[in-house]
Amino acid sequence: MYIKENIDRILSFNCNKIVLIILILLGIFSTIIEYIISLKIKELYLGSVILATALFVVAVKYPAGVKSNFLFIIGNKYSMGIYILHPLAIHLINDIFCIQEGGWLYPICVLLIALLFANIFRFAVKYSNNKCVNLS
Repeated sequence: MYIKENIDRILSFNCNKIVLIILILLGIFSTIIEYIISLKIKELYLGSVILATALFVVAVKYPAGVKSNFLFIIGNKYSMGIYILHPLAIHLINDIFCIQEGGWLYPICVLLIALLFANIFRFAVKYSNNKCVNLS
């Protein structure tokens, strides 16, 4: 709600690409340092907030560079499926493949398996819509 009401302020935010790149790098390094210092995985790091904010400003201020991006295409097509099916991917990874949470490979595995399920789900919905018969 806040973003929608203040989109003009966000777009008029006087910030060049160099500052945004610095904020993105600061967010990444800050998150890594926070993880190393705390020695445990937390739900939210301050660096993640900085990173997410900087990435959002980049996406809003420079939409042409984002819309042709591979990640934009995946997010546009599969974000709902990934969101809905990622708990199933986590369950499979933890219980069936016996990979425990932690480390850099875990979120990548979750994303890839959830993306696979989202792709199958999208295909099944598309296929079922083509095979439906109108009974009226």
